[in-house]
Amino acid sequence: MSKPDLLVFMSDEHTPGFSSYEGGPARTPNMEKLCENGTSFAAAYTSCPLCVPARISMLMGKLPTKTGVFSNDGAIPETSATFLHSLVAAGYETVLIGRMMFVGTNQRHGFTKRLVGDMSPVTWNRPMQKLKAERGVTQSGFADPWCLNVAGGGDSPVMEYDKDVVRAALAYLGQDHEKPQCIVVGVYAPHFPYIAPVENYLYHKERMKVPDSFRNVPEYLNPVLMERVLDVPEEVMIRARAAYFGLIENCDANLGLVRDAFNQYLERNNREGVFTYLSDHGDQAGERKIFGKETHFETAARIPFIVAGKGIKKGLKINTPVSIMDLGPTLCELAGTNPPPVQDGRSLVPELTGNENDKDRAVLCEAINTVIPGFSEAMLEKYAAKIKELTSLMPHSVENSTIPGFEKILSRHILRTGGNPDEIGLQTVVSRMVRKGKYKYITYIGYEEYDLLFDLSGDPEEKYNIAAQHPDIVQEMKEIARKDWDPETVVQNHQNYLTNIALVKRWEREAGGDDSERWSKNPERARVMPKVI
Repeated sequence: MSKPDLLVFMSDEHTPGFSSYEGGPARTPNMEKLCENGTSFAAAYTSCPLCVPARISMLMGKLPTKTGVFSNDGAIPETSATFLHSLVAAGYETVLIGRMMFVGTNQRHGFTKRLVGDMSPVTWNRPMQKLKAERGVTQSGFADPWCLNVAGGGDSPVMEYDKDVVRAALAYLGQDHEKPQCIVVGVYAPHFPYIAPVENYLYHKERMKVPDSFRNVPEYLNPVLMERVLDVPEEVMIRARAAYFGLIENCDANLGLVRDAFNQYLERNNREGVFTYLSDHGDQAGERKIFGKETHFETAARIPFIVAGKGIKKGLKINTPVSIMDLGPTLCELAGTNPPPVQDGRSLVPELTGNENDKDRAVLCEAINTVIPGFSEAMLEKYAAKIKELTSLMPHSVENSTIPGFEKILSRHILRTGGNPDEIGLQTVVSRMVRKGKYKYITYIGYEEYDLLFDLSGDPEEKYNIAAQHPDIVQEMKEIARKDWDPETVVQNHQNYLTNIALVKRWEREAGGDDSERWSKNPERARVMPKVI
C-alpha cells in the first residue's frame, strides 16, 4: 500500500473565530471548502501563544516546559528529532517551503529540502541595518506595539514574501517526484504588519464594529495582562483590525492556490494525499485593548486545525480539545510510522476517521511573560536614558507616529521587555491554560487571586470569570495545570536559557552570523507606508 502524500499549509497568527468558516467577518471560502471536504477541530490550541516556542513544540511534540523554549530566540538542539526525521526514516521527502522561524546554522531540522528561506532573522543577532534597508518604514510593523503605527491598505513585505512562497510551492507541485512527499508551506500572513490589500482593507474598515471588550476592558485582567493593554483611539484599532481581517483573506486565497495545485499533483501522479491547515497561534486584534499574541484568551491561544484527504471524514467538526502538538503524531500515523519518543501530543487519526476516543481530554498551553510590579509613569522619566539606549538597539522605530501618547506606550514596552530585571524590579511570570470539556482555566503564578475560569459553551467571548462560583472545578483544573510541573524550576530554566542565548549572541557577533538563507527580496513598493489608512 502506497504512503499518502502530506501537505501542511501553515500560517502565522491566525485567529479562527474571525474567519467566515466559523461565522466571522473575514471571507475565507477556501477554508470553508476545506471544512466541507474534511474534519475541523473547533477547540484546537497552541502550546504557547508565541511563534518560535509554538513551532518548536509542534515539531518536537513536546510542551515548551520540556523543549526549554519560551522565547523567539529559541532553537532545536541538533540531536533532538522532530516528526520530520521520523518521516524521512519512513521513506519520505520532507520539503519546507517558506516560514518556520528556525534560528541558527541549522535551517532544516528534519527537512531534506528547503526552497524558500525565512523572512525573519535566522541569526540570534538581528541584522538591523539590513532589515531597515530591505523593509523601509514597514519594518516598524513587525513587532507590537510598533505594528499599530503602520496599519492600513497597501503592499507589504509579508504579502511579497507569501507570493514567493506560493510561487515556489506551485512550481514544486508542478514537478513529479518519486518519493512520497511531506511538504510544509509556511506563509507569514496574517501576522502583522497590519497592512492588507487595499480592497480587502477598505471592505472591512467600512464595516468594522468596535468589539465591546475594547470599549469596556474586563476588570478581571491581572497586572501581567494590564501591561499589554494599549490605550489607543478606536480609529487605530479599526485600522489594525481591518487590515488583519484582510490579511486572513489573503492567506485564504493562497491556501486555495496551494490546495488546488496539490490536488492536481495527486491526480496527475495517481496518488492519494492529506492536506492540513493550521496556524501557530492567534492575534488579539484589539480585543481587551490588546494586540498581538502572548495571552491565553481564545483570540490568541486557539488555532485553526483542518484536515482533508484520504480516509478523512468529510464535514465533521470535532469539539473535543486538541493541541498543535498533535500534528506530528497524526502525520506519522497516516504515514505508517512512529513519531520520536516521549510525545505530549497524540495522533488524531481516530477523530479524523470518525472514532473520537478521548472526550475528557485536557490540553495545556503555557507561556512566560514579564511585568514591572508597581509601575508608575515616573519610571519612564527615571529610566529615560536606558529607554533611549534600548531603542537604538532595536530594528523598529516610532518615527512620524500619529497615535496620541504612542511614545509613552512604546517606552513602557521597551522598559518591560529590555530593561535590567535587577535594576527595575522586572518580574518573570509563568502561566498555564487548561482546556477541558466546556471549561477553560487560566492561571498566572504569583497572581493566583486573578485565576480565570470560563464556560466556553455559553460564553465563547470569555466575558465572565466564573472562578468564584465554581471552586471545585477550579481545584480540578489547578491540579491538572500543576501535575508534574514546578513553576519555579520552569522560570529558573528559562533564565538560564536566556543567559546561554546571551553568550551565543556574543559568540555570533565575534564569529559572524550566516544569514545567507534569509529571504531578502522585498521590492521597493513594499517599503513604504500604506497607501490607504
